Formats: sequence, C-alpha cells, structure tokens
Amino acid sequence: MGTLSENVNKDRDGGYYAVKGFLYQFDMTIKTILLNPSQDVLFEQLQDISYENFIIQVKHKESQTYAHSKIRKPIVQLLDLHKEDESKKYRLHCYFKNTVSHKKNLSIKELNDILSVEKSNYTAQQKAKFLKCFELYYTEDFITQFDEVISLIESSYSLKDRQEAILHHAMIRSHLLQLSINKDKLQRMINKSNLDSYVIKARKLFFDSGYASYLGREKYERYLKKMYFTVDLNLLNLERLFIVDVYEDLHFSIIAKIMSKIIRKYKRLSKSPPPIFYLRKLSRERTNHFKQLVYDNGDKFNDGTFFDGDRFRIEKFKDDNDCLFKIINEKNLEEVLSANYINEIYHFYLSDYLEIDGAKDRITNIHLEDISQILNII
Repeated sequence: MGTLSENVNKDRDGGYYAVKGFLYQFDMTIKTILLNPSQDVLFEQLQDISYENFIIQVKHKESQTYAHSKIRKPIVQLLDLHKEDESKKYRLHCYFKNTVSHKKNLSIKELNDILSVEKSNYTAQQKAKFLKCFELYYTEDFITQFDEVISLIESSYSLKDRQEAILHHAMIRSHLLQLSINKDKLQRMINKSNLDSYVIKARKLFFDSGYASYLGREKYERYLKKMYFTVDLNLLNLERLFIVDVYEDLHFSIIAKIMSKIIRKYKRLSKSPPPIFYLRKLSRERTNHFKQLVYDNGDKFNDGTFFDGDRFRIEKFKDDNDCLFKIINEKNLEEVLSANYINEIYHFYLSDYLEIDGAKDRITNIHLEDISQILNII
C-alpha cells in the first residue's frame, strides 16, 4: 500500500490519461466525419464510433505497453456484436507506447491467444466469420493524430493557416462534447453537412464577439451604424423585418424606444413601408400586454388579426401600409417568410441567432452585449 500522496498522484495520472483518451477518440471522430462527408457518424452509442457499415472501438493507452490482455475486452465486445449482426464490419483502433502505426490481420491462433480463457465461448466458425470482417489498427500517437486532424480541418474549410485550423478544432471538439453528453443517444450523431452548419454559426459568433471585444463597445456600435444603418435621403422602398431578442424582464419603455427609433428611420410615406417586428424570446403574455399598451396610447399597428384568437391573415398583413408598424410572433414568422416579400431581415441577438432556410442572402445577424445598444446604432 502506497502513501496517501502516492495514491493521490496515481488518481491524478489516471484522470489525465482518461481525459486524453477521450480527446483522442474525439479527434478520430472528427477525422471520420471529414473523410466520409456523405455518411452519418454515430459516436458514444453502443460503440465508440460507427458509420455506414463500420463499428469501431478506440483505445488509447499511451502509458501502457502492449499485451494481448489489454485488447481482450474490446475484441470480446466486437465479437459479441458480430454474433448479433454479421453484416457489419468491425474495427479496433488502439495505441500503446511501444506500438507503431500499422494494420494487422489476425490469424485464428492470434485471436485465440488474445481471447485466452474466453476462446471457448465462441465456435471455430464464429471466430472465422468474425476475422473476415474484422480489422485491427495500431494507430498513431496523440500528437500525430492531432496534427493530421488539424491539416484535415485546414483543407476541408479552406483556412488560411494552422492557427485558424486550431481554433476551428477547438470549436468542433466542444460541439462533439455537447452532443456526446445528450441523454438522447439518437442525438449523438453528426455528418459533414451538420458540422458545416455548426462551423458557420460558431465562426459568426466567435467573430462578432471577438470583434466587439477588440474594438470596445462604442467603436463597435459606430462600426455597426456605418456598416448597416447609414442611409441617405433616397431610402429604398423595401419590406424590412427586425428580429429583436428581448429578455423577459426588459422594461417596455426600452422596447418602445427601440421600435420608435427604427420606425422613424424606415417608415416614410409613399417611400418605405412600416417596419415589421418580431420580439423574439418575449413571452406571449408579455407581448400581448405590450400591444395593449401601444393600442391604449393611440398608435395603430397590424398583427395580422382582427380579434383575439383570430387566425393570422397574411394578405391583410402584407397590404396594410397605413399603420405605424407591424408585429408578428414565432408562430407567424414562417408564414410571413414563405410569402417571399421580405427584402431585408435584421436580427439583433445576444447569444444565439436564427438560422432561416432560404434567407441567408437577406438576413444580417448582429451580435450585441445589451439589446439597448440598438438605440446607438440605428
């Protein structure tokens, strides 16, 4: 029995190697996704990785030397899976500190040596069939595989250098971690198309928040104003939708000021129609309360209905240019966008922005620290 400090150090080392093994598996998952762009890749399910017809176990044991006993358990697991489904192909990817990267085709004798006391649990026919669809790979060390994955990311996303690829690698690995801890195993799946969508969104969030931090709040606001909201007297006659992320306890007076500023800028008689608002993340109850206050103040607006509980009337909504503004909710958003008459969409978001199919060329997503910043950029 070792000392207390020796036991603590052993536990720490064990935790370190366990985490490193987990990251090694994630890197192999990333590599699998990028090398098989048309396939759905499942991970952290029955086995570590599976796609198409392949089921893969991954073992990273950089502190250990190879011995048959070290790979017995994963091979037994794959053998048992093969007994249930002989149509699949099975792989074991493993790394030990004294192995070099190569593919190994096992003989019956070598399989029996690995199985040891468990070899009698399987018939000669079962073992022979298994070996026809089983591949053993002694894989690269952690750093070599990491470098390979970084190069793959750099080429797959046409990045300018290795540093940019490393940033993307961190984002992708974080996304896989979030998927892997999902209680619903069906969600532990990704393909290249899904990954591309995530990368685009993460890149946008990373750039916006980083740019805001780099410039500072006031300079960032001036940049946004100049970039998106500086218009001359010849304001284009366009239908504009403003999606504003409103946290639930935001005072109605702030919401009213934001909307008033947008209305003053973009509603011009016979030149530009009233703007459309979607107060995202504001509850239905609070939205209705806000509309009541606006109506009580004598301001005319259009929400596409005639009475409480009425259906949304898209034609009435589209054709009305006499109101001060128009307002929709999440339920009506898809119908308004499907009518295909909105020319410009601006989404002011705090943490996550909407991905709207078919509107990528019309939407401008603007990251803010505080939604009241809109007052400084419009």
